[in-house]
Amino acid sequence: MANEDGKKGFSGLSDLVSEVSDTDAPVTPPKQKREVNTGSPEQTLPPQKEKQPIEPKRKQTPHSQPVNNVSSGKNRSGSGAIWFFTILGVIFVVCLINSGGPSNSKPSYTSQPSPQSYNYPKSDPAPVDPVPTRYYVTVRKLNMRKSPTTSGTIVTKLSHFDTVSLYPNSKNNGWIKVTDGLSVGWVAERYLKQGEGRIARSAYCRANISRPVNGHIFYQKQKGPHSLTIKNAPGNDVIAKLKDRNGNTIISFYVRANNRYTISSIPSGFYKFQYATGQSYSEECGKLFLDNMQVSEDPSFIDFKITTNGYSQYTSKMEYSLYRVSNGNFRPNSISANNF
Repeated sequence: MANEDGKKGFSGLSDLVSEVSDTDAPVTPPKQKREVNTGSPEQTLPPQKEKQPIEPKRKQTPHSQPVNNVSSGKNRSGSGAIWFFTILGVIFVVCLINSGGPSNSKPSYTSQPSPQSYNYPKSDPAPVDPVPTRYYVTVRKLNMRKSPTTSGTIVTKLSHFDTVSLYPNSKNNGWIKVTDGLSVGWVAERYLKQGEGRIARSAYCRANISRPVNGHIFYQKQKGPHSLTIKNAPGNDVIAKLKDRNGNTIISFYVRANNRYTISSIPSGFYKFQYATGQSYSEECGKLFLDNMQVSEDPSFIDFKITTNGYSQYTSKMEYSLYRVSNGNFRPNSISANNF
């Protein structure tokens, strides 16, 4: 059979409260009553015998004005006593008002401590559990069970470096109760280690950096008659993949920087080409690059198929140049590493 060629390369130089104050009004003492005669000015009666004091005479005025009493000289001393007690009473009333009687001024209160501000005696703090509460899984898969026994129902499966939180005082004969934030169950304590899984994973991956040989195939689902060639640029190694319409990986392989590799066993079908570039490849940590990893893809699907022309059959042959070439027709899109 003959090959039907297809080449793709980068085109030319294409890219990738208010307050009130009142004053008390002065109290005006009552006016002194004056006694008036309608006929003549005030007269003093001749002294009488002490045994029979004479009452002052009362006369009515010829008109409707009120009549005041005319008092003798001896009664003036009694009037002075009345004035004294009257003024004394006024002073008493004023003092009574100022000391808490009815007033127009706002009352003043002394704030009392509220019950909330009372300082209760402090009690001793509760003892702190010295056992750390954050652990990570040290094996590839670990069953979380509903009860602390190997016959307990599996709640979920934990993966290597998954971080869990421990329940205090929940150890039971080699088992311990934990949660991963979604599920709660029991796991074998010997498969946990103190710390954060994210930090432990980074250290583990750095300790297991390797560089596969050029053309190393990580995975191949099935084989066929078609071929795929990858020409890699200098600088970064490449992980190349073909995926079907459902996002399933058909083949995955490694191409070193400034190298090329051809796979001649691609099965028939519609596939999308994806590739990742970077440094510090780690076989133990997802078969991905730890440094400067970038992922791109061909936006269109490739049809690997057999065509017939008379008595001849032709297989598909696809080639990608991962660097800029003259008249290139490959314009990749950047994608998230989660989609690789």
